[in-house]
Amino acid sequence: MKPPFTIEQFLEVFATYNAAIWPAQIIAYALRLMAVAAVLSRTRLAPHFVSSIFALCQSNRDCPELSITA
Repeated sequence: MKPPFTIEQFLEVFATYNAAIWPAQIIAYALRLMAVAAVLSRTRLAPHFVSSIFALCQSNRDCPELSITA
């Protein structure tokens, strides 16, 4: 079965996506590290902190890597 697109078109999708999210990608990586650190710390406020990160990313769509629906 032959795909309905060329390899160049397929790779262009990734290039366009990466160019579109580039500034937010750094922020997303930082937020991801902070969320993991919060979970591993097992503090009382860790679940609230992680939930806040997910809520921020869901409402602003600034972090597609953390987006649950993306």
